[in-house]
Amino acid sequence: MQVLQKLSFLIYLRKTRKSEKGIAPIYVRISIDGLRDEIATGISLPEQAWDAERKVIRTTFPGAVNLNKRLIKIQADLEQHFNILKAQFEAVTPAQVKNNYKTPINAQAIEKDKEDNLSLSEQLDALITKYLTHNDDYLKAYAFDAVPSEEKNKQLQQTFKHLRVSLESLTFFANKIFDNKKHKKTFLLAINEYLLNFLQLCLAGKRSPNSLEKMIGRKKRYQSFIFYRYKKHDLFLEEMQYNFISDLHKYQLTHFGVGNNTASKYSQSIKEIFDRAVANGWISSNMFTLFKCGYKNPIPSWPTMEQMHNMKELVFEKGMLNEVRDVFLFGCYTGLSYLELFNLSAKDIVKGFDEKLWINTNRQKSSNEEAVPLLPPAIKLLDKYSDHPVCVRRNRLLPVPTNQAYNRALKEVAAAAGIKIKLNTHKARFFFANEIAFNNGVELKTVSRMLGHTSVKTTEVYVWANKKNISESMEKVADKLIDDDGEFKRHSKRTINKNQSVDIERTKTTNPLKVIHLSK
Repeated sequence: MQVLQKLSFLIYLRKTRKSEKGIAPIYVRISIDGLRDEIATGISLPEQAWDAERKVIRTTFPGAVNLNKRLIKIQADLEQHFNILKAQFEAVTPAQVKNNYKTPINAQAIEKDKEDNLSLSEQLDALITKYLTHNDDYLKAYAFDAVPSEEKNKQLQQTFKHLRVSLESLTFFANKIFDNKKHKKTFLLAINEYLLNFLQLCLAGKRSPNSLEKMIGRKKRYQSFIFYRYKKHDLFLEEMQYNFISDLHKYQLTHFGVGNNTASKYSQSIKEIFDRAVANGWISSNMFTLFKCGYKNPIPSWPTMEQMHNMKELVFEKGMLNEVRDVFLFGCYTGLSYLELFNLSAKDIVKGFDEKLWINTNRQKSSNEEAVPLLPPAIKLLDKYSDHPVCVRRNRLLPVPTNQAYNRALKEVAAAAGIKIKLNTHKARFFFANEIAFNNGVELKTVSRMLGHTSVKTTEVYVWANKKNISESMEKVADKLIDDDGEFKRHSKRTINKNQSVDIERTKTTNPLKVIHLSK
């Protein structure tokens, strides 16, 4: 745990070491929480040239301007060494700052750190590229419910095994850098630590390769910004300032023409990366915590209940379109994501406490439990495909094609059903959250649980009040407040507080509320 410490400096003329000619050296006293140490500045001058009150060299002394700048730089360098030590140790002493300042900078060590950083970055980028290529090959091998040959399947397994071995080797190399407190940590090193952790989760099946691919793209964008803004290829963490993230946000908007939400996602990733750097002890705090990303949730759209009925009644000549339509409908009935639909198996269907069938599974994205009672139309779809060849071969409950094929087929389904919006699994989840659950009285917390969300705030992005909700809510208000004559219902007594009440007589005069008496 980092300790809050107060650092201060005192520049003074050390008269006790004055020479026979009256020349005395200037010292800097380093004070940290009551502890002190001193360091010589290498500057000596006559006593009359020193302004003891202002702690500066008088301008009448030759070279005073440059010497005063040198004193200011010494203080700045000492403070920088203090910050570097704070990133490595819980508490820092003046002696540590002094010794760290006096130790000559080892150019060879710094160059070695740069080489290690570059090597790690290049190896990690190459490994991620190989993993993404392998993932594409795997998806293509099983595209359109194809069964890869034994040779192809063996090749995929060997490639995956090689990826795991390479990842272990790279992790061992990276940990030596991450755990070395003397190794000066940089911004790109923090990005690579984040990416390495993400890659490990991807190979373990805990995170999506698509998200990893987005992060690689963001890393390249960060690198281009650093060179544009600072004319460097990397930055030390301790030298980064708050304006980095605000300048990055503006850079995205002005140079690439992205929307505010896209630019905000880049900034949000920066905040997550720095949170990990703090957790690893590389820096004492995340300076970007206060930056507001300003993400604005776009107004979502989803099919209406009438459109879903029309879609359900369609019969397509292509058998695959009928299957995709049914998979989409099942997503609308349950709120499952694409991956959950793809992996849904018999073990995920359980009999609940109410003796009814439930889907009980964990979301890959959040690892939260999704518990959804199955509606009769959803059960009928499961029965419909219980003997489907693809389901039997995969040991799955639904014949879900690859994501690309699924989205491509949904375009044809939407066109045939006269649905103008772009259909995907997110639209199905929106439909379930609103048309199935929220519009029919299900509480927001319950909707959140069924969708497998970590926070109700996430669910609020899915659930939107519409005119139907407003109308039904106002009907309930009218039932409580309006009488048969279309007027507000009358109340004979209103409570003021625990000890007083007032009887109110309602009249049709200009003063509708006439106080009769006050009783206690």
